[in-house]
Amino acid sequence: MDFGIFGLASICLVYFFLEIVFKNVWSNKIEINDLITIEIDNDVNEDNIDEDSKIEITFKKNNGREKIIKLRKDKNQLESFLEEIQRRNARIKIEYI
Repeated sequence: MDFGIFGLASICLVYFFLEIVFKNVWSNKIEINDLITIEIDNDVNEDNIDEDSKIEITFKKNNGREKIIKLRKDKNQLESFLEEIQRRNARIKIEYI
């Protein structure tokens, strides 16, 4: 009986440890306060904008990790997106590649 309770408690502890590691450390979320630079890939030509044109944005965190997202170019989302991020974190450097 003691061995069963010990085994069940061990399994619960391992589960909670793995949940904390995978959800908090390796999650897909990026905190705005952790961002230091935003690189915008500006390869799409202004003359050839269609409904599939996208802008590639790379977020760089202060610990070296990066996250790449894509925004549609025909919706003019970039300006409002950058304004909102800069409003929340004024330290971010924006670089056009």
